[in-house]
Amino acid sequence: MEKKIVTKLAKIESAKVGIDRGCFLTWWLHVKYEDGFCQGIGGYTLDDYDEKLERRVGTAYGADIIRQIMVMFDVDDFSKLKGRYMWVTGESCGFAFDVKGIKPLKLDNPDADYLDFEDFLKFWKDRMGV
Repeated sequence: MEKKIVTKLAKIESAKVGIDRGCFLTWWLHVKYEDGFCQGIGGYTLDDYDEKLERRVGTAYGADIIRQIMVMFDVDDFSKLKGRYMWVTGESCGFAFDVKGIKPLKLDNPDADYLDFEDFLKFWKDRMGV
């Protein structure tokens, strides 16, 4: 089956920043698409293990992605994303949908920023010399 790039309208059912598996600081947007399917978007690690400190510490990438999502949606609290609508772009193949990025649904500003997860990660890898 051929993969194709599609954009879907989604409603954010929940938004959280939390510690997954008792270890990793992550963010999640749980969404419901107009076709009734649900999906978790995110799960990216916002922290890293520091060998000198012997514990996990927050990263600039982690703080920046949370900030950029909140700025995109014009909210001052990540949990206030709940109930907002957005466009989700990804690769579709059958029932599989690999999310590539998000954009808020802003009727008053159709040119609102698009957050491409791969480009965002590349920006931070280049900046940090990784």
